[in-house]
Amino acid sequence: MTVQITTFGAQEKTEQILNQLLNAIDTEITAINTTYPDRSGSPQQVQVKSAMGNLRRSVDGLITQVSSGNTIPERFTISDEKIRNSLNEKVGKSLYVFQGEEKSVRELSDSLGQMIMESRRRSGEIEPVVSF
Repeated sequence: MTVQITTFGAQEKTEQILNQLLNAIDTEITAINTTYPDRSGSPQQVQVKSAMGNLRRSVDGLITQVSSGNTIPERFTISDEKIRNSLNEKVGKSLYVFQGEEKSVRELSDSLGQMIMESRRRSGEIEPVVSF
């Protein structure tokens, strides 16, 4: 299980902004290509063109990610196993705040609680104290 965050309308707005950014990048690339044709490109001009191409590919990737419904980069998600391990860690402290529709938060809390209890039952651990 991976914790999912859903914000209604944000996907469409994000996709719209990224498309506007992509159009602006294309306009700049066209201007650079018109001003500095490939045959007369200095090393600086080649670097600028390369950077603009890299930026365009990055934005294309973001648009694909948003279009597929995955608006949250992987580095900002956390698995239930990581939450469980963090809450079971005897050294250090953890705090997780879940916000959302009441039913979803209750289901998530129930699922995490059951998983933590089962893992502790199997290992015989009773500490640290965890509260939901």
